[in-house]
Amino acid sequence: MIDDYSKLKDELKSLYPEDYETKDYDSLFTGASGGIESAEKLIREKKGGNLLQRLKGCSPGNSDWKTFEDVCLDLVKLTFENNEFFEAEAMPQLPNKYVPLDEKGTRKDITIPLVTKKRMDLDKAIIWDEFRSEPYDCKYLIFDAKNYNGPIKDKEIYQMFHYLNPKKGRIGIIFSRKSSVDESGKAALRRIKDDNYIIFVLTDDDVIKWIDCYTRDGSVRTYFRTLLTIYDSSF
Repeated sequence: MIDDYSKLKDELKSLYPEDYETKDYDSLFTGASGGIESAEKLIREKKGGNLLQRLKGCSPGNSDWKTFEDVCLDLVKLTFENNEFFEAEAMPQLPNKYVPLDEKGTRKDITIPLVTKKRMDLDKAIIWDEFRSEPYDCKYLIFDAKNYNGPIKDKEIYQMFHYLNPKKGRIGIIFSRKSSVDESGKAALRRIKDDNYIIFVLTDDDVIKWIDCYTRDGSVRTYFRTLLTIYDSSF
């Protein structure tokens, strides 16, 4: 526990080098009630804020696709991997389905095993256990970063759909930017929903809500519960 406190203090100092002394953050580790929780929340707020700044600094369009992809990967790693899940991974997209956009390298999809580190709560009220259960049978969450200026169309929905299957899971997440899904995309979402597949399409505003949930709660469970509720009522 002492080592954990030491790591927490070092991380807080590195994120708040000026405020640590002036605001007496060291007092959070003296055993006062709620001190450790406050320190952890400060760390989440700083990391989440840094991620939002990177997102805002990334322009929609092909020129910044790699930057946007990196932001999305770090979002998944920060909010999933570091508190509940195992390591997130960026996997090269299949060359027969996707073409690299420029000389910087091949575009990648982000995957994370949907197996929690601490299987102490098997309550179906926990959204991850619902995703793992029928009809979704989701062993992995798959993410795709689309740094587009315009809306997501049926083509992009079916691209993600091809990555999903009953053996690995039926849930995918597309990061869009300023606009969500056009009418052709909505028709595609309705069609795959009939077969118990889910593809969430998230704009920058959705990502802000995602990060807000993480900084507040230390988990994004409630955010994904809300996503599923909205999805169920929308299509």
